[in-house]
Amino acid sequence: IERMSSGQGLSGEEVARHLHTVKGGAASFSLMEIAEGAHECEDILVAHLRKLSSGKDDELWPLELRERLREGIERMSRLLSD
Repeated sequence: IERMSSGQGLSGEEVARHLHTVKGGAASFSLMEIAEGAHECEDILVAHLRKLSSGKDDELWPLELRERLREGIERMSRLLSD
């Protein structure tokens, strides 16, 4: 989660894979709030990656995307620490 929230050194596809892994692992242990948070973040990122590949956007990590992902990841992190 810390690596994902920084986004440093990770491609969008790598972050999406990490989110997918968190989602599946959380669901396996019935941690549905975390699974849902990961799913929301994954959807946001995948939609952005599609825009990039279609040429509708050219910035890999725009500020709004980073903020939305960071909020979701921080929410998951808080749930894990409770």
